[in-house]
Amino acid sequence: MEMLASNSDPLILAQAIAALPALVRRVTTLEAEIAALRKAARPSGKKCLSLKESAEILGVSEKTVSRFIERKLLRRSPLTALVRIPREDVEALAMTTI
Repeated sequence: MEMLASNSDPLILAQAIAALPALVRRVTTLEAEIAALRKAARPSGKKCLSLKESAEILGVSEKTVSRFIERKLLRRSPLTALVRIPREDVEALAMTTI
């Protein structure tokens, strides 16, 4: 960072620093919008989700959800032959990846 500062025009640095608060506000707004969209995408009342539903909430592919299960980042419900993932696990992972 010191190297960047020593080689940069002070005016450009001042402009970049001045733009930071607006960028932080925009990121905060986008994070809130993402959270609202994820909440709206949830089917209500379901305790377990399919691979597809989990992938949609997490914004990843079904293959990636399968990898999360293999790596023990998500649990698979042992109650059925179909892949069912506890909603609370998916939501917790979604919050850590934001």
